[in-house]
Amino acid sequence: MGGVAMLREVKSISKLGRSDRAAWHKPLISVVITHFNYADHVEDAILSLLDQTYENWECVVVDDASSPEQQAVLSTILRDIASPKIRLVEHSQNRGQTHAFFTGLDATTGEFVAMLDPDDRYAESFLEEALGAHLNHVVMCPIVSTDQYLVKNGGVISMVNSHYQLREVRRTGGRVAIDDKAANSLFYTPAEKPGWHWTTTSSMMMRRSALQYLKPHKELAAKNSVDSYVAQGLHLLGGTIFLAKPLVYRTLHDRNEYITDALFSSLQEQARPAAVNPSRQLLLDVIEAMKHNGAPNLLKPKKRSLWAKWRRSFEKRSKR
Repeated sequence: MGGVAMLREVKSISKLGRSDRAAWHKPLISVVITHFNYADHVEDAILSLLDQTYENWECVVVDDASSPEQQAVLSTILRDIASPKIRLVEHSQNRGQTHAFFTGLDATTGEFVAMLDPDDRYAESFLEEALGAHLNHVVMCPIVSTDQYLVKNGGVISMVNSHYQLREVRRTGGRVAIDDKAANSLFYTPAEKPGWHWTTTSSMMMRRSALQYLKPHKELAAKNSVDSYVAQGLHLLGGTIFLAKPLVYRTLHDRNEYITDALFSSLQEQARPAAVNPSRQLLLDVIEAMKHNGAPNLLKPKKRSLWAKWRRSFEKRSKR
């Protein structure tokens, strides 16, 4: 290449390669809405996504073989909304919420991924603040969860659905002041600590690079508990960040499979009387999937691997 031609190419590259540093701080967020016969709820869920303060997002709605009538309503809703950011993917047969979520994962590209249940709604700053929690200055985690509002009959009945503050009350055994200054706090829980460190599905924002290790390689017995499956697996891969601020509206109604709609106390058992908690089985399933997908066996110097710690912890709890 001659000197003049080379100089022209360098100038061209220079013009094309000007850094847009502001864009680097606005990564694409993929939102997956799994839908099965919830067309009477899903429009408001989508509307809560459309008015987000954070604008760089894409969404895929995965219909998990709903009835023809429900599919028709869903198609009409999406046609009327007519957002180029929202696409529809359809399963030919019902596979359950977890498999539908991973179908949505494959159909999107954002480095950060969120799940929105059709009967939940985002606060307008959910994407912005959950991403901000991920991009904190202290620790990098596979998953962030936020607190939730609980909504019944169209009105908020509680501004808390987590137990972080309640755990402190129990630990101290005394009274504590309820202080608004405690809101917006970030809590980090390391991967070695077992237990439930999240609220539920719509409150979670995850890193795609970690989710790839969780893809199921077989049909799951508990197909409709995607939050319990992905949260436990991602926690194993690097811990959890919890943002103690309600940024999701969780609706209580008679079609919820797990949570009762008769809540009145933080000390109350939230599960319906006939509900079965699949968390233990899903923990085993997600560990098996991670091994199948070649997830890194995170080690600590002179200590057992995380796999071994969790296996031993699970075995102890299952014998009680």
